[in-house]
Amino acid sequence: MKNLMPKNIVRPVISYGNNIFLGKLAGKWNIPERKVAKGESDKDALEMCVREQAGIEISVGSYLGSHHSGSTKCKWYECLTTTNKTTLGGDLEEIIWVPKNEVVDRCGQEVTSSWSGGIRAYFTG
Repeated sequence: MKNLMPKNIVRPVISYGNNIFLGKLAGKWNIPERKVAKGESDKDALEMCVREQAGIEISVGSYLGSHHSGSTKCKWYECLTTTNKTTLGGDLEEIIWVPKNEVVDRCGQEVTSSWSGGIRAYFTG
């Protein structure tokens, strides 16, 4: 029997004013994510994710919550940036900034159905 190690993923919810950063991957808009490497902190993984995907620096703020999918734990953090000038990188096909209250609609049911109720409420409440 295989020993499956749990996988930790982090998602930076990046705010610039009232707008939130979204990336398009495989034709779908979403909050980017990154696997946390062994020995890496969530903060380091979040900063690397954003640097690789968008070419911007962030400050990591509040922990927003998490959800599990099989052996994967996904943790969400509120992050701030001082610029909306991005450089497309990583696996992303496109980058946009959308008003916070439009994130769930823009990402769609297929993407947001795996998000916890608390995460969806963060964008709609």
